[in-house]
Amino acid sequence: MTTIATDGLTIASDSRMIGEFIEQGNVEKIFRIGEQLVGVAGDYADCLKYIAWLQDGQRPSDRPKLSSFEALHISKSGVYWVGHGLQPVKMSKCAAAGSGGKFAIAAMLAGASPTKAVSIAMKLDPNSGGKVRTMRLK
Repeated sequence: MTTIATDGLTIASDSRMIGEFIEQGNVEKIFRIGEQLVGVAGDYADCLKYIAWLQDGQRPSDRPKLSSFEALHISKSGVYWVGHGLQPVKMSKCAAAGSGGKFAIAAMLAGASPTKAVSIAMKLDPNSGGKVRTMRLK
């Protein structure tokens, strides 16, 4: 699936994409949309539908149907988790998502940056891998 981690200012993710149980390559999982950063995890087609919906202005009539999906949004107003129901849930600044999320949270609680936390999670979660990608709020 993925590992996404944030401290409220920086967001990091792995870049592995697996399709039909075969590694398909490295993809972007963090997107800058306006004043926020969005990290996505789950079925990559669902992730891209969600990003397109955000970029198009989140019209209720165009709300995507998503099955396997979660996202972390970070902005000056805070950190939010969004699942396939598309209802944002306010989180603490230290948050993570995806199959390696619990490993990343533990690493950040032990003092790791989001980038290091994703790197640690990739060693423990077989569904996370590739290069670690990082973005920071402006």
